[in-house]
Amino acid sequence: MRHIILALALAAAAIACPLAARSAQAQTMAFVDVPQVISESNAAKRARADLESRAADVRKQLEALDNDIKKKAQDLDRKKSAMSPEKFAEETDKLRAEVRDARERANEMERKLMREQQARTKEITDAAREAVDDVVAKKKYTLVFPKNALLYADPSLDITKDVLELTNAKLDAKKK
Repeated sequence: MRHIILALALAAAAIACPLAARSAQAQTMAFVDVPQVISESNAAKRARADLESRAADVRKQLEALDNDIKKKAQDLDRKKSAMSPEKFAEETDKLRAEVRDARERANEMERKLMREQQARTKEITDAAREAVDDVVAKKKYTLVFPKNALLYADPSLDITKDVLELTNAKLDAKKK
């Protein structure tokens, strides 16, 4: 019985080894630097410029609001001696409410910019993923690794440039 099992195991191994060797030879591998594709895409450059511009506008608005509140605080401090304690407390409460509202407004503006940045990053990441899929299908790769997961890879296996070009083509077409 042992001989039959051993013979079957050897026969299975004899059949499997050439198949495994053939399938290993047929595999083609590549790697892609996904962060590079995302950061160097035309859409990412446009998004960065747009978001930086909008962030500068938000900073200007917040500075104006901050200056207005500081001016009101200084005015209140100057008028303090001419006010009754109740009136001063009332005006102080109003100013505190304005400060609280200004902080909430600043936080909301910041959250809005963050959400937009995340949405744009997702759009670019999705396009990059589609581009990887297209390159894989076109060049018949069986394995594609992220560059940051490799200790070493032959530079000829790098498909980052192809993926970046396709990502740009996809996102530039959407822009128009």
